[in-house]
Amino acid sequence: MTLSPLRTFLTIAEAGASSLSYDHIASKAGIDYMQAAHHIEYLSTGRAGHEGIELVTRREDADRRYRTVTITEKGRDLARRFVSPEIGLEFNEEPIVEAARLSEALRSGPLPAIHFATNALPGAALVTLTVLLEIARNEVRFGLEGLPAKTIAAQLGISNFPRHLSILSEGLKGRDGLGLVECITSPEDRRIKLPRPTAKGHRVVSQIAALVCGEALIVPRRAKPEKAIELASADMISSLDDADFDPAFDVDDPDETLKVTK
Repeated sequence: MTLSPLRTFLTIAEAGASSLSYDHIASKAGIDYMQAAHHIEYLSTGRAGHEGIELVTRREDADRRYRTVTITEKGRDLARRFVSPEIGLEFNEEPIVEAARLSEALRSGPLPAIHFATNALPGAALVTLTVLLEIARNEVRFGLEGLPAKTIAAQLGISNFPRHLSILSEGLKGRDGLGLVECITSPEDRRIKLPRPTAKGHRVVSQIAALVCGEALIVPRRAKPEKAIELASADMISSLDDADFDPAFDVDDPDETLKVTK
């Protein structure tokens, strides 16, 4: 699934038990009517020999001029997975109460984050976003360079990891990349490539985290190159002073593709 139909799905899920018209869905998701209709076909029963994934149900009036969509129980189960356990949803509550709480939980974090991610990674699949988040997580967790690409691919269980890495970095043949990741050569073995977020990639990941958590944007730091060289191992990074770091990105970057929309 790409991020755009996922955004449409969460828009429908956020409505709870209410039915939404195609026009309303298109308006809330920030897409045109035909794109919304295409997403709804995929999210429901499919069309023309292509199976749908049955996360929503679509209904039409007698003359097929007015169409509405509601979430299915399967769709509601998936929507719950986007909600933090800390919110404490009780799924044995009355259906109306549960739907209202799930709607509020989606509205407060996951839906704005997916809106932003869809704009920042146009045309990208959900798995591509997952790769970006894992690369960022490993850079922070394992020190200055992060983990080798093959190791991250094995962690995620993604066989076509190089394709997603290309989309996030320099692009595929005939298609520009997103410029969110760069690959550097391991100082210990030049055959090993270490993917890490670019400044733009760090900004995207930080903004997604802020939207999901409903908190202010936190700017990660990187050790200055001349200081990083002095470290015998990544574990020694804690010995550096605040002055030995630079922010990973410029908060005042005017890039319109990173503008937050809700």
